[in-house]
Amino acid sequence: MSVGFAMAEKHLAGKFNKEDAKVVDHYTYVLASDGDLMEGISHEAASLAGHNQLDKLIVLYDSNDISLDGDLNKAFSEDVKGRFEAYGWKHILVKEGNDIDAIDKAIEEAKAQDVPTIIEIKTIIGYGSPNKQATHGVHGAPLGEDERKLTFEQYGLDPEQRFNVPQEVYEIFQQSMLKRANEKEEAWEKLVEDYTSKYPELAEEFKLAISGKLPVDYQRSVT
Repeated sequence: MSVGFAMAEKHLAGKFNKEDAKVVDHYTYVLASDGDLMEGISHEAASLAGHNQLDKLIVLYDSNDISLDGDLNKAFSEDVKGRFEAYGWKHILVKEGNDIDAIDKAIEEAKAQDVPTIIEIKTIIGYGSPNKQATHGVHGAPLGEDERKLTFEQYGLDPEQRFNVPQEVYEIFQQSMLKRANEKEEAWEKLVEDYTSKYPELAEEFKLAISGKLPVDYQRSVT
């Protein structure tokens, strides 16, 4: 699906963008696991993405070396870096999954590529669980009440509050993420407004394309 999204972005950008008005200019991000990369369809999709040089496709690969049955090497031992480079991708390794700055730097590096990128991020599954982190015991199974309490304590949370989102989290989300998203949306809407004034016929076709609707006379083009 993500490869389809990235192909659509590249097609629409090539058809509608102008030097002074890039109305289609976004990235497609994927959160993928070891299990996802084992799937046969991932090979076909990755090959297609590399062939078409879908440079705005970025995969964040959660590489934790654990599967549902135990250590990953019992079921999966391929060279992921070599595989994706053979497909024509850029591979970037982030050694510490909790290093947000390193992940951000890797994403910026990916954006500078002219091919799709897979960012392999080494993580610890169940991070913070004193007795189950880095084991398959936390893969697809609840921690259990005792381990849940220990994990809450590990993070400095009240173990008696089973589900509580601190007010600080809401405030950060409102002040940073939502504010930034709203600003970007307003800027894009202004861009489309200017684009419509300069290129009215293209703008009409563009708006129809992103609406998901077919032209009234589309049957003449397919018969």
